[in-house]
Amino acid sequence: MQQDEDRGWESVWAKHVCWLRTVLRARLRNSLDADEVLQDVAVLVWRKRDQLKDQSRIEPWLYRIAISQVLMFWRKQKRGSANVELSQAIRKHDERVPDPAEWVCRDEAHQLVREAMKKLSAQDREILLLKHVELWTYQQISDRLGISYDKAIYRLSRARNHLRKKLSENEIES
Repeated sequence: MQQDEDRGWESVWAKHVCWLRTVLRARLRNSLDADEVLQDVAVLVWRKRDQLKDQSRIEPWLYRIAISQVLMFWRKQKRGSANVELSQAIRKHDERVPDPAEWVCRDEAHQLVREAMKKLSAQDREILLLKHVELWTYQQISDRLGISYDKAIYRLSRARNHLRKKLSENEIES
């Protein structure tokens, strides 16, 4: 009998876990924190499952438990618990991992720039790469190319304008 009841609760949890995760992610703005709190919610729901008398009221009951766990999480964060440092480290790592949609957009933008760069003269490509890939200063460019400082600024400005023009042409063609 108890085993059947436990399986029933597992199916109830499976039915509601997706929207609960969405609520937690919206409140916490971090998927790792949301998953951590969701685990706390699952444990609490399991412990308090006998307190729910009316099954038709399960959604508000789950919601209240989830929000109370979010508040508990924030309190722990404010108290400066040992988990804060780990959470911040994870959050920093999470921020470095790009969203797949952002990655695709960035890749498409890089591809457009590569195509436009191919259409530039060798001189324009060279100076743009020295400045933006090698991160040379104007002085380094002028010294190494044997041109004046002002000429380096002029050539770089001209190369950027040519690149903008090629990029805008690519947009029109697309």
